Amino acid sequence: MDKDDALRCSFCGRDEDEVAFLLAGGAQSVYICGDCVDMCVDIIKREKLSGHVPHTSH
Repeated sequence: MDKDDALRCSFCGRDEDEVAFLLAGGAQSVYICGDCVDMCVDIIKREKLSGHVPHTSH
């Protein structure tokens, strides 16, 4: 696949050949890689522990 045609993480910009996997979002052409998912999970956990994000029942 041509570099210009490669799917990219919408958050970090790395293409599909540079990451373990990409998850597609609800909107067309929106993707997030596993590394960015992990980073988001860590941020949310920290924010919840600090009391900045309300805990949910989910």
